[in-house]
Amino acid sequence: SSVLVNNGFETFCFDRNPSITVPGNYNATLNGSGVDAFGLHLSVGVAWLYEQFATGNLAGYNYVPGAGRAASAYNLQLAIWNLEGLYGAPGTLVGNTFLNEAISQFVNVAGATAFTTGNAYDVGILDLATANGDNVQPMLVLLPDGGSALILLGMSLSGMAVIARKFRA
Repeated sequence: SSVLVNNGFETFCFDRNPSITVPGNYNATLNGSGVDAFGLHLSVGVAWLYEQFATGNLAGYNYVPGAGRAASAYNLQLAIWNLEGLYGAPGTLVGNTFLNEAISQFVNVAGATAFTTGNAYDVGILDLATANGDNVQPMLVLLPDGGSALILLGMSLSGMAVIARKFRA
């Protein structure tokens, strides 16, 4: 499985505050350290949720295009921000299925919000910057395996049009 769907790249915003213009041209740096360009640390719960989503295994996620998928994406985005402490106190989104799954996976809120070390679940961050070097919205990404990582890390990904939706609730 992969995050490439219909020749497009599917991802989620990692940080709630920086914005991005879609479509747009950005330079990208693949970051497997678990810390984005703004210093935000990837939690193990977010890494697990994104890996489950990206491999098509996230329970309760509606992968069929339409209103159901949009609702699933919105709720997953809120769970990601909540676990990162960017949307209410972690663990406080009542009834959010994805947040509840992550908390259950790691026993409690503290377990789900613990920082990753390196690239837990093969999830990293795609740090995006404008042509003049200003950092913009970092995105979640599955890290490539094998020799692909070396190829991607050696390349400058410019002119990348990222399709992402910035939800403000």
